[in-house]
Amino acid sequence: MAKLFNLAGSYSMAGNFLKNGNVKLLIAKRKEITKGKSSTFLLDKSKKQGAYISSLYYLPENSTSTETYSFDYQGHNYTLVLNKASQTATINQKSPLVYQ
Repeated sequence: MAKLFNLAGSYSMAGNFLKNGNVKLLIAKRKEITKGKSSTFLLDKSKKQGAYISSLYYLPENSTSTETYSFDYQGHNYTLVLNKASQTATINQKSPLVYQ
């Protein structure tokens, strides 16, 4: 698993890559979709070998300029908002996950 501590922040977009300083993330599509898995997932490509972060789950909204996804990473919920018009992305951390 990737060793990033907090993914929250603003990113610039270049194709399917998101970049914030030394952090480089890739939005990828699964070749084969299995039951219970999203077709889209997030990889840490900050280092050459890369590392899986999480599946991305699309959140429908009324905006035509953005796409929003939810994901979890290291016990925290995040929201990823892609603005393709401005070629920017924002990742916001939500409350920690609580397991019962």
